Amino acid sequence: GMLSGCGENKLKITDEEALEVLSDLVPRSYEINEMFFGQGLPREDETVYEKTKYVPVDIAKSPYLTVAAMKNAAEEVYSGNYLDSIYVIMFIGTESSESDGLLDNDTSPRYKEISGELCIDAAYKPHDILGRLTVQSVKVAKRTADYVAVDAICVDEDGNELDKTFYLTVENGVWLLDG
Repeated sequence: GMLSGCGENKLKITDEEALEVLSDLVPRSYEINEMFFGQGLPREDETVYEKTKYVPVDIAKSPYLTVAAMKNAAEEVYSGNYLDSIYVIMFIGTESSESDGLLDNDTSPRYKEISGELCIDAAYKPHDILGRLTVQSVKVAKRTADYVAVDAICVDEDGNELDKTFYLTVENGVWLLDG
């Protein structure tokens, strides 16, 4: 409010702490992004279908066999605020009644538990996601009460350097990626 001085509510993190946090979270975020947006969890039936078709994930190969397990893994890396919108796409789906009426925006969730079995929509078009990154150095660029922006120099799997800004927030005393 008006009476509070400047800055005391801003999240605090040093460059060293940010490097430690990102070195842990960024590699783990790759797996989560791959599961949600990339190739998805491995499935028994590798056929790509035109229309929504749920096929079981491959129990022998998949690291997760329930929606709850997927969420637990994601929530160790990403903030709840960020994941809320992802969960709609991944686990709930949207109906066109929620859209502006111009487009048919029915989307089925990518993952569904059917009779207790985790299934994946074999018609979902995977996105190319950023590959595995190693965080080399960081500088805290901006701090607010809600998040910290950290400018990082990363190296990809081919050894190329790239600049990337990561957003961190704290939930229950734990630093998490905020998108």
